[in-house]
Amino acid sequence: MAEFRLSRLSRVDDVFWSNVDDRPGVYLFYKTIRGPVRYVGRSDTSLYNRLRNRPYKYYKYKHTARDIDAYDWECKYYHDFLGTIENVNHPAKPRGLKNRIGCQFCGW
Repeated sequence: MAEFRLSRLSRVDDVFWSNVDDRPGVYLFYKTIRGPVRYVGRSDTSLYNRLRNRPYKYYKYKHTARDIDAYDWECKYYHDFLGTIENVNHPAKPRGLKNRIGCQFCGW
């Protein structure tokens, strides 16, 4: 898992589409600007499509090179923020890789 930063915190309704690509990536949603992370998610194909039309006001994101990298980052953030996030189910493994990988934090 390569180390790189999340984007700055932005409002969902801000014009951010020029920065978000049709590539894999991970994202964090917040309900308030100073609030805790409320949702952790990823896209294996198009972060752009995944971020649209969500019921949260603020977000951070990062692109990844591959779907497996997005899964690894999603697992990391899922475990880091498990006490505050609304999604309680462990992240699903990427399609086509279900038998070859597992969460590096809990083995799931």
